[in-house]
Amino acid sequence: MADGDWREARAASHATRAAITAPAIRVTVLLPSLAGTAKAAAEAAYAMRNVADHAALDTARASSAAEELVTAAGELLGAA
Repeated sequence: MADGDWREARAASHATRAAITAPAIRVTVLLPSLAGTAKAAAEAAYAMRNVADHAALDTARASSAAEELVTAAGELLGAA
């Protein structure tokens, strides 16, 4: 792999990580009781990188982790 290739790949990896991690950190800081749920949603997003095939990707996309986070946040904020 040429120098530019791995640098571009690393930059893309960092951007992806930031796009997943930053919102999870915000939720954890602002709503500490949702830290575990936010972590599960982030881990589900990362798990999509390592799927074996399109069927597994479809299953990963259907993961309810993100939906569970949205529901839990809505319930928590609605109770406030």
